[in-house]
Amino acid sequence: MTAPRPLRPVRCVPGLALVLTVLGLLIGCAPGGTPASLDELRRSGWQTPSALAPDASFEDYVGRVTQELREHRLPFDPSNAEAELPLVAPFRKAADATCPGTGPRGIVILVHGLSDTPFAMRDLARAFAQMCFESRALATCWGWTPKTGSIT
Repeated sequence: MTAPRPLRPVRCVPGLALVLTVLGLLIGCAPGGTPASLDELRRSGWQTPSALAPDASFEDYVGRVTQELREHRLPFDPSNAEAELPLVAPFRKAADATCPGTGPRGIVILVHGLSDTPFAMRDLARAFAQMCFESRALATCWGWTPKTGSIT
């Protein structure tokens, strides 16, 4: 005859902790706070975003958007604002020179998330370049932005 197994602590404790955590997050995300006042927001300056849309010359597009960023973007480090521009501006990444053939296999258009910049696409562009694709990262622009955020 075998000895009875000792009782284990209740197994639902980890599951209960998960449920309580999810509920806490949902309650924290529920509407009910006061919306940001207009004093906390400012116009980004991009009055006609369609004027900045890519056209026949991607380099011209990059130049126009870079100029808009120079005029309206709030830099992370104001003393280094100009050095930040190439990091957050749209860019083109050519296919690796080691790729066979006379040109890229195709072009990949990369678009960053709502609160990000084209910088977020640099690793992905590098990976596509290794697969013999050219990448072009675009900048999205939005009308209102927190005073401490970026314009994209």
